[in-house]
Amino acid sequence: MKRPHKCCHPECLAGCYGDGPSMCVACKNVMHKNRCVSQCPGGTFKYLDRRCVTEHQCLAQLSNLTYDDFPYMSDHHANNFSNNSFPLDIMAKIDSDFTIFNGSCLLTCPVGYKKSSKTGHCYSCGDQCELKHCREFLIHSLKVLDTLAGCHSAKAIYLSIQEGQPEIVALLLDKAFANLRVIYHSLRIVRSSVLDNLNFLRHVRFIGRIGGNISNHPCLKSYLLTHRIVFELFGNDNLRDLWPITNGANNTDDGLQILSNGLIRITQNRQLCPEKIFELFDSNKIKLGGNNITLTQAEREMITITNGDLAYCKFKCVM
Repeated sequence: MKRPHKCCHPECLAGCYGDGPSMCVACKNVMHKNRCVSQCPGGTFKYLDRRCVTEHQCLAQLSNLTYDDFPYMSDHHANNFSNNSFPLDIMAKIDSDFTIFNGSCLLTCPVGYKKSSKTGHCYSCGDQCELKHCREFLIHSLKVLDTLAGCHSAKAIYLSIQEGQPEIVALLLDKAFANLRVIYHSLRIVRSSVLDNLNFLRHVRFIGRIGGNISNHPCLKSYLLTHRIVFELFGNDNLRDLWPITNGANNTDDGLQILSNGLIRITQNRQLCPEKIFELFDSNKIKLGGNNITLTQAEREMITITNGDLAYCKFKCVM
């Protein structure tokens, strides 16, 4: 890199080789016709968050790819690379179903949208969208959340995350659970010390719903069948809140309905006051189905005794 003591163009990132937006080492935003620009001009679309392509380049998928987009390509393929074309065996591995959405060239449409067979653009499909039904999830790291994103239903979820910055973890959980509506067997959140609230669960509508065959994996199937807990919050040391009773001005949802007759276990959450738990049940934000339309006396006593011992809570005197 030349001229280390001179200013580069504002659109340059990591230095420059000379004057102007075409001499940047890298672009701060996107590249268009070998020049760094703040945004893609009209008639072009952002591709890989770093350069602009035309509609034809995006949808045809052959002419918009360059060798630089695939740094893992072998030397053998690199030697055969010319004129922005790829060997057939490389192209066979690339999903050619690119689409256009909100000014970007994407591999797939986001959840709630579908690719038009006529235009190649994404359009809102509403109730006609294909629902994504997913397996069981044992979530011990944030990486697993990527596989949950977009799921309408899951067979069972066991969540135990102990590391990470709370704000970042909250954002990732909110994104992963944004489309989840049904959990067929159980939801268990155990020893997730990084959580201080469960706002990411505000969209879930049913737990323990009839249906959703349990995994054929012998160990997991045996565990799910013998542990009849349908909803569990256990040992989440920094959990202070669950999720809002109201979702803003448009409070039209029916809350979370627990349809199974399984056990509800909310214990040893030391910062979570019992009244916040009961508030969700009393407000019908958590509704019980099956044969149990209310918490059992044993469940209420367990919630009262084992939660909130490190929080400032409201306690009633027992006469």
